[in-house]
Amino acid sequence: MTPIRLERREPARNIQRFYAITVTRTLFGSWSLVREWGRIGQPGTVRETWFETEGAAIEAGMKVRQRKEKRGYRAVGEEGQVGRKKQGVFIHERFPQGRSPVHC
Repeated sequence: MTPIRLERREPARNIQRFYAITVTRTLFGSWSLVREWGRIGQPGTVRETWFETEGAAIEAGMKVRQRKEKRGYRAVGEEGQVGRKKQGVFIHERFPQGRSPVHC
């Protein structure tokens, strides 16, 4: 899984931070926004928020991304991702198109 990864680096102030955002379908058919953040090179804090629709999860992810970019974070490593991007948020496809979780 390759999420949208944002980084903020300010060596003069010893700031080396990352923020990862992923939208993924849950096992039960709803959608989840998974956020991870912390100091680069260290384990991060992970939070997951559930949504009824993909659109709602993407909208929430876009708002988080916009807030972080206003604070100096910049996107890195968006090329060559597996999955698909929709409106600037990475959507991880846990289950192939047309297959339900029961058949995986």
